[in-house]
Amino acid sequence: MLRDLFYSTRQNLYELFKIGMTGASLDLEGFLKIVGDSSENMVPESDSNLAWSVLPKNRHGKVTFEVFEQTFKSEIPTNSEFETKVIRTVREWLFQSKLSSEMAFDSLCRAAGRFVERSLTRAQFHKAIQTCEVGLTAAQVDTLFANLTDEAGGVL
Repeated sequence: MLRDLFYSTRQNLYELFKIGMTGASLDLEGFLKIVGDSSENMVPESDSNLAWSVLPKNRHGKVTFEVFEQTFKSEIPTNSEFETKVIRTVREWLFQSKLSSEMAFDSLCRAAGRFVERSLTRAQFHKAIQTCEVGLTAAQVDTLFANLTDEAGGVL
């Protein structure tokens, strides 16, 4: 969940790391700041503490950027194997939900609160995919959106 949250901020991991770092590393307080800022304080502190507890720390109890990056880097949506995985996941969701492509688009519009407009921006598409529990990561949703529109910032 945090990986997708960090990805959705549209900042690279180093920019996020800088928000909370003390010196050259990250402590719990800084990590909580990163999560809080990225989620507009919507992630419960108990969840953030749990995530922090499993991160590998140095002998000072801090996390280096290398560990932070390795833990939270998102899948890079670049090759055809990745796109095949995304399409298979969507197809499985369609099959499990017993939806045609038109019915699925209607479901996504309703999930995003777009009952009349029948169009979705990138942010609305992310919300709809998450609400409908399609099973895609934020990076995968971006790839799908980019493949369905003329440009990544377009409207579906």
